[in-house]
Amino acid sequence: SEAWWAMAALLLRDGCLSEQHVEELASCGITTIADLLAGTPEAISVRKPSIPLDVVKSAHARAAAVHAPQSRSCAELWSDRMATACMVQTGTELDELLGGGFLSGEVSELAGRSGVGKTRVCLAACATAALTMGAPVLYIDTTNSFSAERLVLECHRIASDGGVLEPTALRDALARVHVVQAHEADEVVNVLTRAHRGLLDVHSDASAFAVVVVDGISLPLAPILGRGTQTGQMWMLTLARLLRDIAACDVIVIVTNTVVTAEAKLCDGFLDSHVKAALGLSWRGVSDVRLVLAHSDAQQAPPLTGRAD
Repeated sequence: SEAWWAMAALLLRDGCLSEQHVEELASCGITTIADLLAGTPEAISVRKPSIPLDVVKSAHARAAAVHAPQSRSCAELWSDRMATACMVQTGTELDELLGGGFLSGEVSELAGRSGVGKTRVCLAACATAALTMGAPVLYIDTTNSFSAERLVLECHRIASDGGVLEPTALRDALARVHVVQAHEADEVVNVLTRAHRGLLDVHSDASAFAVVVVDGISLPLAPILGRGTQTGQMWMLTLARLLRDIAACDVIVIVTNTVVTAEAKLCDGFLDSHVKAALGLSWRGVSDVRLVLAHSDAQQAPPLTGRAD
């Protein structure tokens, strides 16, 4: 077989085994490198006493050096990651929590109550991507929160750091942001499926979005999850898989989510309750990064303070 010839070529070329030895290994079921590495040299020698133990050890060590997993330093892994990664900033204090901004290849989740500023952060990221990077953006709006006027304001805010925003530049940036109104789970799935296919199609650049936003991931799912059937879970897992697949194409994926209040607990004589992202434990592992946004109790300021989970 092809696997047998691969093992034979490696070990014969390096002089670890003779042709007779390779044939003897095959006769006892060791026909691939994986088979050779599955046992210790001593165990293999017991199975085939005609092959000297030192010869088996030499072959085993050579196979392990070539095919066994090699360790890499974290610095090397991070360097490789950042060499191909793309980062989009929002121009807000959230960038510091995010380590500089939203990173490609990740699903970032913004959770918080209504009116806390999740949509504004999404619009800021879209404005940065479309205006300063010239990148196409897909914005899926499930809550009717998208506003072209607010996107224009974000473009002007971002451009104010670098000078005056020319009308032509603004028009080009707005043309790069593609908005889809989707209020049902199947509609969101269909849009994400088309986007994913466009990313996989090397002959089409029209749908190769660099940023994908789903503003209000829980709203299309809430009615079907509330029925207590497996259908809701199926749709949620389908959405989760699509978001992960799109992020794996080196795309920046941003989703917003609502929060629910956790059960209050007695802590040091006080009732302590906190909020957590909606959709339950099944959704918990979907996001690489989750920020829970909340108003500042002291200032009731614009909603751009938060904590990282």
